[in-house]
Amino acid sequence: MPADYEIFDCGDVRLQRGATIRDCKLAYKTFGTLNAKKDNVIVYPTWYSGQHYDNEWLVGKGMALDPGKYFIIIPNMFGNGLSSSPSNTPEPYNASRFPQVTPYDNVRQQHRLVTEKFGIKKIRMVTGWSMGALQTFHWGALYPDMVETIAPFCGSAKCSRHNFVFLEGVKAKWLTNPTRFGKEGVTVERIELGDDGTLNPTGQFETLPVDALVLALGQHAEVGFLRRVPGIEIGSNDNVIVDKQLMTGHPGIFAGGDLIGGLMTMTAATGHGKKAARAINAWLKGGTYEAPVKSSTIGFDGLNLPLFLDAGRSRPSELPLELRRGFVEVVAGIDARQASYEADRCLSCGNCFECDNCFAACPEQAITKLGKGKKYAVDLTLCTGCAVCFDQCPCHAIDMEAEPVMSSAQDRLLVPSRFKLRA
Repeated sequence: MPADYEIFDCGDVRLQRGATIRDCKLAYKTFGTLNAKKDNVIVYPTWYSGQHYDNEWLVGKGMALDPGKYFIIIPNMFGNGLSSSPSNTPEPYNASRFPQVTPYDNVRQQHRLVTEKFGIKKIRMVTGWSMGALQTFHWGALYPDMVETIAPFCGSAKCSRHNFVFLEGVKAKWLTNPTRFGKEGVTVERIELGDDGTLNPTGQFETLPVDALVLALGQHAEVGFLRRVPGIEIGSNDNVIVDKQLMTGHPGIFAGGDLIGGLMTMTAATGHGKKAARAINAWLKGGTYEAPVKSSTIGFDGLNLPLFLDAGRSRPSELPLELRRGFVEVVAGIDARQASYEADRCLSCGNCFECDNCFAACPEQAITKLGKGKKYAVDLTLCTGCAVCFDQCPCHAIDMEAEPVMSSAQDRLLVPSRFKLRA
């Protein structure tokens, strides 16, 4: 499968702390078109551990980062698996021997990409989230004459000490292996990370007082029995190879979750289960599952807001100041009633939620209800194209379509005479 990004060859890069990355690579992806003046540029760096596709949720027609207006460059941070990283750098500088890289190093090479690759001298805006925001601040400080605007969000100009403490805590607990469960808690063995990336037991044990332990960060699956099944292919890291339907090379055997690698999270495994269930159902019927085409994104200006009622957010209860002691939760969660209320606050942008506005408003009775969850049918022989249904739809689930008709006054006239119901 071809990569959806490009590579800028940085050559041998001497880093801020003195080390050198040999044959350094900077992965990036662009959206939109660079105009003749080269002044419609937005640089949008990735965040810690994120890759360019994690940034794409803010890029789209009618959105803040509109590729129809701007030329958007998303450079991938060093260490994220696409740009030069411990995982893709050849020996002997791979894994734990990969040199330490700073935000300064990232921004310096991003500047080279912008200037050397595209010949850009002015940047309309640099923006980013979290560590992308930190890089945004660096852009403004390092190249103030080049960058017109910076828009960092959810980030700071310097990584605070509590971030280091947090990551050390995650690292400390990640480098443990549960060995025993009991009423006193869970006993774990301390693991050391070797220079080659291997995990080495130390014989040092610790008992943690816990009520429950959820291993949700990925598990190594036992695949030995699958090697004897004809057609099933086992790849690197003992991952089972599957196709787009999550079916292995043996017809009728599907796989997902940690068994096929990827994100190896509980969320991803749940999604794989849903996708595989659909694929299995289709396979049993002699076909393949085809996901329905998603509706196009509807912007804020496409909503019929006067038809919505004001509904503020639910406020979870908080513990009074005088009772805040120890590790008691200060902010409580929301109950089932509040959760249902929060779900009802969704504007359902572009998706029909069967409010019956169109059904009630149609003066020609051209719209028929098909039952709960089945939406509506439109009798186009009765529809006059008056667009009353379109005007009454609160979430823009209806699109009007122009139909050419003959007219005595002019050869052809376009009128909104038919519409389609969005899925």
